[in-house]
Amino acid sequence: MVTFWHFCTRFQLLRNKKLIMKRVSKNLYQHENGTYYSLRRVGARQFKKSLGTRDRALAKGILRASQANTRTLDPTATAAQPRPDFLKALQLHEENSAFGSQETAINFSRRRRTLQKFCSTWEQFEPVAIWKKYDSLGFVSAPNQLRWYLRSFVEFCVDRSWLSDSYLKIVSKIPRKVVPPRRIQVPSPDSVRDLLLMCEADDLELGQFIRWLTNSGLRLSGAAGISWEDINFSAGEYSRKMKGGKVVVIPLLPGALELLKSRWEAAHSPKTGLVFSLGSARIKRVRRILRKYSTGLGLNLEHPHLLRHHFASVAFASGFSPGEVAQMLGHRDGGALALQVYGHVIPSQLKSKVLHLKMVA
Repeated sequence: MVTFWHFCTRFQLLRNKKLIMKRVSKNLYQHENGTYYSLRRVGARQFKKSLGTRDRALAKGILRASQANTRTLDPTATAAQPRPDFLKALQLHEENSAFGSQETAINFSRRRRTLQKFCSTWEQFEPVAIWKKYDSLGFVSAPNQLRWYLRSFVEFCVDRSWLSDSYLKIVSKIPRKVVPPRRIQVPSPDSVRDLLLMCEADDLELGQFIRWLTNSGLRLSGAAGISWEDINFSAGEYSRKMKGGKVVVIPLLPGALELLKSRWEAAHSPKTGLVFSLGSARIKRVRRILRKYSTGLGLNLEHPHLLRHHFASVAFASGFSPGEVAQMLGHRDGGALALQVYGHVIPSQLKSKVLHLKMVA
């Protein structure tokens, strides 16, 4: 019998398979020995798949066939039936209408206790890895993640007439947990310049990648996935694909453009598709280098994502509008979220402005 949590997890993986395959890059690259391989991008992960042929047309055919096979979803998930205690829990919700309280059947603030109510084989199937992934990256809180799985599962059951439409209303009433943005102390540009010089002295490749993070405002995965095809040196801009599939063109900062030109002239190879060919081990070293030197300088930049906060805060302080900052960061909300999350205060610039502020006595 498929448990509730196992079913929900498996269902989401199968449903997202099509979305993942839509993002697979169809570009073919060639080894030094002439063998073609494909570079696939799946979220933050990048991997190469060798096609084992020197015929470009045949390589394209193999790639198309493999994509068609991967798009086929596993039909075994539709055979699973909802557990009686899950239906009983929803019924209890419908009677009490007290969502989120500790007395109800589903307690969204305590994940282990909640999952134990639905998973009879908890010791055999404990999804700790899934929770660790989201908690470490800070993408979504555990209550919201469980709420997302519940809604998908109920929609799946309603489509097959296993549940009535009233259960969708029950799940929709579950409140979404709102986590207030964390305020950080943004260091001055001079301090960040010293940090970049120390990182480049330790490891030139990773130091340049950290400089690219600082001058682009990209997330770690987005900065690592930039290819030479995305960059237009003559126009001084680069293109990037948003989460919804829309491609936007973003102008490059002078420091970023100078860095990319130097890498193109010194380290560029026709066989290299990405600007920075970093594996997972090197990505982890980026975090270690940042933590090492930022702690030594007394800066709050121990995580690469904080460089994105620094980029946005400096842009706001330099007079960029929320809409302009949102476009550079890749947000689609018009700038409200960018201003709320990344509108930090730079103490050195605040002090300078206060000294020049004249108030009526």
